[in-house]
Amino acid sequence: MPSGRYMDIVDGNVVVKRRNGFDSQKWFFDQKTRTVKSVAHKEKSWHMHPNGNNRDLIVYKTTGKWFQTFRYQGANFVNARGLVLTIKDNKDFEGAAVVAWKKHNGLNQRWNVVYSDKATGPKTGGLDGHFGLHINRPFVVLSKA
Repeated sequence: MPSGRYMDIVDGNVVVKRRNGFDSQKWFFDQKTRTVKSVAHKEKSWHMHPNGNNRDLIVYKTTGKWFQTFRYQGANFVNARGLVLTIKDNKDFEGAAVVAWKKHNGLNQRWNVVYSDKATGPKTGGLDGHFGLHINRPFVVLSKA
């Protein structure tokens, strides 16, 4: 699969798309809630259904519960139950869904975090060592798949 699609929001769902420069492709880590929030919708965070019936990743009103917290470890985003963010069915196409799935460390589960303000120098708040992300610094998430 070719690499380089960005996590994006389409109708509340998190999908992968080509770079478009919209705020819907930008994210930031909020240390207070321990969630990854949308720059386009600052009151919403990554969210998976808590009962496991649906593993699709969406953006939803921030609560800070376990099903909204993800750590960046290596090249994976891992939640409290050990599920990792994955491009669904290992299918690389425009608008492919991002889901939480069991870790197998395939390319469809590996991501690059690129801080969009990297040229302006370090930001206040620094790195949250547990979550692996800089606090309140905008970034994009680029697939390795």
